[in-house]
Amino acid sequence: MTPAIDPVIAAVTAQKNAYGELLRLARSKRETIVRGDTEQLDEILAAEANLLHQLGKLEQSRSQASQALADQLGWEPAALSWQNLPWQSAQQRQTMEQLQADFAEILGDLQQVNEVNSRLLTMHLDYVHELMDSMTQTVETTAYDAAGHLSRTKSQVQSLFDKIW
Repeated sequence: MTPAIDPVIAAVTAQKNAYGELLRLARSKRETIVRGDTEQLDEILAAEANLLHQLGKLEQSRSQASQALADQLGWEPAALSWQNLPWQSAQQRQTMEQLQADFAEILGDLQQVNEVNSRLLTMHLDYVHELMDSMTQTVETTAYDAAGHLSRTKSQVQSLFDKIW
């Protein structure tokens, strides 16, 4: 009996495609953050949440396919790796090697895009806080307590409404 490697390859391919879509959404999110389009950002976040749920199901499918393959081979699932599988064809091995390379590229790009998105969001929030602080003349004081812990407090010298009236 030949081992059922094809279901594992199919499951990993589906995961790769889903992570590729997650990368596409992350790139779209970056553009949306820059534009300040909160409505589209909400849509992207909802799509990401759905995709993450789908990725959980795909991981479960991959895990089941791997378990079935391990059972067929009489191996522990932890012993499975693409290097030691009994490939039925060179094409299967090449497909899995390409999937591994694709995954590395996608996950590397995804990490980079998510880091940029995180910095953009932080910068945007800092800008909003600075804007609000300048409009309300908020003063931040920094002090250290007896234990040496940093304590920051904000106080409002004058509110926005005081300036208007």
